[in-house]
Amino acid sequence: VFGLIEETDAGTDLPGTTRIGVYSPYAGYRFPAYLAIQIEPDDFNEALDGLLGRNGTPFILLSPTRELCSAKAEKRLTDKRSGFVSLSESVAIDDRRQLRLLRPLDEILAQFRGINLPSEEVTGSKVFGLIEETDAGTDLPGTTRIGVYSPYAGYRFPVYLTIQIEPDDFSEVLDGLLGRNEAPFLLLAPTRGLCTAKAEKRLTDKRSGMVSLSENVGIEAKRQFQLFHPMDDILAQFRGVNLPPPKEDGATAFFPTPPDASWGDVSIRFKDGHTVSVKAKTAGGVFNYTQMGMANKKNGNPTVQWELLKTFADERGILDWSSNKAHRHNQKRRELLAANLRDFFRIEGDPFRLTDDGKGWQARFIISPDE
Repeated sequence: VFGLIEETDAGTDLPGTTRIGVYSPYAGYRFPAYLAIQIEPDDFNEALDGLLGRNGTPFILLSPTRELCSAKAEKRLTDKRSGFVSLSESVAIDDRRQLRLLRPLDEILAQFRGINLPSEEVTGSKVFGLIEETDAGTDLPGTTRIGVYSPYAGYRFPVYLTIQIEPDDFSEVLDGLLGRNEAPFLLLAPTRGLCTAKAEKRLTDKRSGMVSLSENVGIEAKRQFQLFHPMDDILAQFRGVNLPPPKEDGATAFFPTPPDASWGDVSIRFKDGHTVSVKAKTAGGVFNYTQMGMANKKNGNPTVQWELLKTFADERGILDWSSNKAHRHNQKRRELLAANLRDFFRIEGDPFRLTDDGKGWQARFIISPDE
């Protein structure tokens, strides 16, 4: 009736108490659920003592009536982020002699869920514009991986959400995340007060960042979450450490390729022999051969790869043996050109494919000459 995950060995050594299953609303969140059948509050308190001593993580305790759970006992449960459910208030027997819930389970466990679970909007990562993942669980208490922050193609940073009450619990989770992640990551938490100066320095030393939900997220009139500031502003320090500047003088420029772009979204149009206009979905710019990484290191002139790119433009994206610019060396040059384009756009896969007759190469992107 409670929709729990059943367990084969559910016994305990506490009188009148059994572990009836696991409450797992989301991947990565598993809370043991116990049923204590007692008559006197003192017996209930004895069972509660045992459960609190055996469980380092939150749990749910079901009992026949609320009278068994005194205000002091309920506070002890709350202090451990655990919950109590009165069967007399939550369960009834229907006409078919079957147990049924008087209210949806999410409502019965509203307080417990509020303490131990992120909101569905945050879990779904929609408010932060993250790339969602199917398996988001972790083995760290109150912590889930809610998605990936990918501002540009080739840049992916895992994002975690941890719901904790005490700074010590937050620091323990941070220990686990720092041990599991060699690359930078983002950690979201309810308030900045959980993240001590020492913890924040440990994050900074690993080029990682912390986001306080109370400072950056609110609820609008339609009861939807909204950001107080643009995501790029919230993550300004993190971006400054982990992303290259838009352009680097005298070197290959950084092109902000959208993370979901493919070669079919790219267009290159020559403006003159040394400069091209480039677009990839919403990103665009004008670059010369040096900024695209195709300058000869010895003399600064365009490389043969750049000349081949210009040839593809003159041939409207298709180069085969019918072209007067066909050459047996073009095979190797094309491979080098493909590598240059992958480095510049950070899009996976080959930017060229064989023509249908197998006698030439066709660009997977749009390319055109100066006209």
